[in-house]
Parts: sequence; structure tokens; C-alpha cells
Amino acid sequence: MSHIKVTFDSPASALAFASKWKLEAPANTEIAVHWHLLPQVLKHESVVDHELLDTEEQEFVVKGDKAAIEEHATIKDDLGSGYFLVTSVKAINLGKAVDSIDHNAGSVTFLGVSSISEMSVSSTDIDPTSSAGQWARIRVASKYRPLLSSYSLHETNVVSKPELYLVDTGCDLTHPEFDAPELEKDIFYVIPPLQGTAYTDGDQLGHGTGVASMAVGKNLGINTYAKLRVVKIAGYRESTDSIYSANLIELGQALDAILTEHNSDPSKTRIVNASWGVSRSAYLDAKFQALIDAGVTVVAAAGNSGISVEEITPAGIDACLTVGAIDKYDIPAGFNNISPNDSGLVTAGGLSLDLFAPGEDVMIAYPQGAQQPYGISSGTSYSAPLVAGVCTVVGSMNSQPVLSLDMKVAIMTTVTKNALLFEDSTFSEDQNNLLYVFTADPSSEYKNSDMISYVGVSLDEDIVLDLNSNFDVAMFKTLYPADSVTYSVRFVKPEVEEKYKEYVVCDPATGEVTIKPAEGVVLPDEVKLEMVEFIGVATTPKVTIETNTIFYFNNNPIHAETLNSDVTLALTDVNSISFFATWGSPIK
Repeated sequence: MSHIKVTFDSPASALAFASKWKLEAPANTEIAVHWHLLPQVLKHESVVDHELLDTEEQEFVVKGDKAAIEEHATIKDDLGSGYFLVTSVKAINLGKAVDSIDHNAGSVTFLGVSSISEMSVSSTDIDPTSSAGQWARIRVASKYRPLLSSYSLHETNVVSKPELYLVDTGCDLTHPEFDAPELEKDIFYVIPPLQGTAYTDGDQLGHGTGVASMAVGKNLGINTYAKLRVVKIAGYRESTDSIYSANLIELGQALDAILTEHNSDPSKTRIVNASWGVSRSAYLDAKFQALIDAGVTVVAAAGNSGISVEEITPAGIDACLTVGAIDKYDIPAGFNNISPNDSGLVTAGGLSLDLFAPGEDVMIAYPQGAQQPYGISSGTSYSAPLVAGVCTVVGSMNSQPVLSLDMKVAIMTTVTKNALLFEDSTFSEDQNNLLYVFTADPSSEYKNSDMISYVGVSLDEDIVLDLNSNFDVAMFKTLYPADSVTYSVRFVKPEVEEKYKEYVVCDPATGEVTIKPAEGVVLPDEVKLEMVEFIGVATTPKVTIETNTIFYFNNNPIHAETLNSDVTLALTDVNSISFFATWGSPIK
């Protein structure tokens, strides 16, 4: 049912408004709209007239002068911070008299092609442990192409367990995707209409389970060293056996519960994931902003309906981390004029969109009641939790809580710049940011394939190499400038270490390794060459970074005449690459 008849200054303006908010195309300058678009109508510059189609008393949340409010409404409750819950039959006059107005009766209208209460999931036989199943997290663990073949991270020093609040349709916590020993999980809050029923636990709609799997799933997610706290705002209601989604006040209460928890114990890093959006709401904006001001990081999906994120809560809040979706080709989803995969999605634009992450045709976990426990789906809903997962990585490496502003700096400092194929007319150059898991191990390709790096033959002169040519500590120095870096080498075989440790010298401050002629090592006559293998290590208080295996040959002087052929033959027996070619120029 429509509630307001809106007259625009031209048919073109009416059509543009209808197209923007996914309404039926108007025949002329008039459109009938629902209550949730009242704030958009009142501020739209092309609207010339309004008429109420529904004159029944309605509930609104308003902010403004109390006396002005009472001229057009009856105040039911003081909600604090200048907001009031009111009833009125004069919605338009009330809206003009106040600073902000939001409709409260009934469920909030969630925006998007694949909303929290209506999602599309395709069945799949892809193995969630395969690189095809994990392409989304592998993409954000790879700076440029070619991508890593698997999801591999450096060894990090986890010193605290961040809390991730999943504000969604619940989560099937019994799903094997969340069966990781280090992952803690609980149901933190359920909106009152869904409490105390057979549907309180679990996830009857599936959206929250899929979202959670992208953040903290053991196969699909970024990081399992976290505490997943479920905040259920939609699901089936037992009394009507139908879908129920939170109204404005109930959403606010859910966010208040998180804020209360944080204020009672501000010693933890806390992240809120909101893979949903509503038309811009001043009341909910204030709730999210209060969380951010208290230090809680808010990660928001940009949306799938083509509406600028500036028109969406919470995506339009500047201090949020607002995330758009890309496809497997590094193209923002919905750029169908250049994308080989026409998904029908349009990623929301707007200056508040901060970065992108995979979100088209990604594998997600699906509740156990479904025929298959995994499926394929699309939406910025699944891009946002990838960012939230990286936020938990940042939190786990810090003993003190990482507050929202510092978290945003950390995420945006580590993004991969200019990796995406952009249409400049839709997005700005500053938004060409791809999420990067900065603890990813680029050397994993060599380690997984037993590829070792060859540095030469030790003869009469020193061999000098820089470990920084094989790994990158610059990002950690940028993020944590107070942390010192110590370099060292570790021999692969103890018996080799005993003979060569005094000849392989690593500068602990710079990472420069000097391989000196092993004058004190005498090889048996029958041994022409001896392989000396070691691994370079960089250690900070937060991470340990290791090279793949590096090796050189110590030669036996009595076989000097056949040295070249001996080295050539020896190299054919090992899977090696030149150390100095290990880090070539990346191919985008």
C-alpha cells in the first residue's frame, strides 16, 4: 500500500526518482510512495507537492523542537539525544517542522537486490576447501595478478581476541564452517519479537550464515581468531509463521545493546558488520555514529541497487568502512557494459564508498537445513564481511583495543591501489582500493611448490644478498612504526648449520646476509658440491615473516675444473629459481 502521493516538477524528475528507488515507472509527474521514503520526498528539490493517501495515525521517530513537534503530533516517548517517538496524522506538516523524521510502524525496508530477507543462492558442487571455492579470500590475499593458488598467511602473534557483531538474520553456529577451535561464538542479542520462540536460535533466512562465513569461516573467511557475536534482527516469528524484520526502534535497541556492552568493557576491539542498508535514517545514523564515537568499527555494505551510498544508512556514514563488490575480473559488480559476466548488479556509488572486495559469484555457507551446506551468491553483503575479517586480524595483533578511527586508517593504509578496472564516470580515482589481507604470505607459492631460491657458488669472494628482496616488511613498519624488526637466518638441516653457521652472517638490523668462503670446511674428495640451505626471517612483536628456502653451493676446490658442469647438473635436480628473480614486477 502506498501512503503519499508526490508531484514532481516534470515527468523526467518523477521517472528519475522512481528509477532510483526501484519504484514502478510513473505515467506522468505523480508517484505514490511508501512511508519509508518520506524523508527523501521532503528534501527532494524536484518535488512541488505532496498529498497524504493514508490519513490513519502513524508512528514516527523525529528530532526537533519539542513545541513544534507537539503542534503536529502526540509524543509517546522521549528516546534521548533529542529524538522522540510520536504519533501523527499530519506526516507532511510534521516532517516540515522537524529536523528529521523516520517512519517506525512495521519492518524497516531493507534495500538491495539480495536483501537480508530475500536472497538468491545457487547450489554448487565446488569444494569449499579448493582454490575455486576460496577465490574471494585468495583475491584479497593477492596484491596483483597472477593470484596466489591458496590462502596463506604469515605467522602472527595473536595477543587479544576481537569481537565481531553480526547484525543480521542470525547464524547457524552449528555449521561446520564455524567449527574452528579458536573461534568463539554466541548469540548476543535477539530483537524482542523473535525472543523465546523456536526460531530464536539459528538462521531461518540464510543471509547471516553466509555473511559470517566470509568473515570468520574456516574455509571461506579471513580469520578465525575472533569471537562471533550474533545480533538477530530478522527471522521467522512463531506466532505468525512468517518473516519478521526489525522496525526502526528495534534496530536502534539492538545497536544500543552493543554500545552498552562496549561501554561496560571498553578493553576489547569490537567490529559491527552491517550487510544491509535502509533509506537514509537520521535516527539510525545517530545510533551508528554513537558506536563509532565510542571506538567500535562499523563495516557497511555499499548496496546492490544502484543508489548512491550517500542515501543509505549505515553505508553513507563517512566514518564507516563502506564496501563495494567486485567480480572475478576485478571489475566493480554491475559494470555490465564491460563485464563479461552480466550479473545484473549495480554497485552503489558515492564518495563515502571506501574500498572494494569480492562479492560476485562467491561461495558462502548456507544453513544446515538446506540441501547443500554451501552455495554461490552475489552482493555487497559478502564483500563487507571480508573487510570485517581483516579488521579482526588487526585487532588480534594488538593488546590494546583498536578504535574505529585507527582501524579505518589501518585498513585503508593497506589496500591495494589501482588494481581494479574502473569506469571513471561512476567512481573517483581515490576509490580504486582493493581490500588486502596484509598478513598474507606472497612467498607461499614457492613454499607450497618447494621452489627454492639459488644465490650462487661460494668461491673466493663474499656473496651478499638482501632479505628484503624476498619479503616485504615495509607495510608493517608503516602500520606499526614503533615496532622494531629483527632479521635472522635459520638453517634447514642441523648438521649443515653446525658446519656453516659462522660463514652465513645476517645483519639483524638491515637484513643483509653475507655468505663468506667456508675456509674451515673440508669436503670429502668424492663430494664436488655441498648444498647449504637456509631461510631468512624477519621478526616484529606482531608477525614473523619467512622467505622460502634459499641455498648456495659450497664447492670442493679439487674439482674446480668441472665446476660449471657440476653446478649445471646439480641445478637440474632441484626445483630452483634465481633469488634475484624471486620478486619480479607484478602483473596486474
